[in-house]
Amino acid sequence: MLKSRMKFIVLSLVLGFIVVNSNAQDYHLGIKGGADIYKTFGSSIMEDYKTFPYGGVYLGMSGKKLGLFVEGNFSQTTMIAGDNFNQIYTAYIEAGKQSIQNPKFSFSELSIPIMIAYELFNPVWLEGGIQFTKIVSMNDKESVLKEVQNIYKDSYMSGVAGIRILVSKHIQLNGRFVYGFSDRNNSSVSEKWTTQHFQVGLGYGL
Repeated sequence: MLKSRMKFIVLSLVLGFIVVNSNAQDYHLGIKGGADIYKTFGSSIMEDYKTFPYGGVYLGMSGKKLGLFVEGNFSQTTMIAGDNFNQIYTAYIEAGKQSIQNPKFSFSELSIPIMIAYELFNPVWLEGGIQFTKIVSMNDKESVLKEVQNIYKDSYMSGVAGIRILVSKHIQLNGRFVYGFSDRNNSSVSEKWTTQHFQVGLGYGL
């Protein structure tokens, strides 16, 4: 199911690239930064929204009505285990660490959103697409787990929808909802972990 969805999305983006590139009038390259309001869903996870900064670069092209944008964004996120985490994941807990409550795990992430944009009216563009996220590093500060990688997958995929405002050649604003449809749980425990993000960002064209 997921592979079929990925193939469809990639094919759609390739087609979008061809169409946009053939009608491109403006090209965009710049840096950006913003706030990522982030939440992880799971029965053994503390489901609270937390805000993290993010930053990166963007590259895009736009025509009269269609645009295509690709970004590379770095962010730091955390996941806090719930009160029942140690009981459910006993086999993955390091000896002598069972009494630690609500351990915190932090992640350095590289996300690459690829989005097709449609001009709703000048200067507001609707955008939607796919985001691939690679976990660059995982930190188990209290060394609760035997191996963090046994619990958390090192990559996941999300859908993206939002608006992009091309204020000027040098200034872009964007607001997005990012819904993770990949299961981040890498353990043998039957529990699904997914993520949601609300993002606001400011881009400066070079």
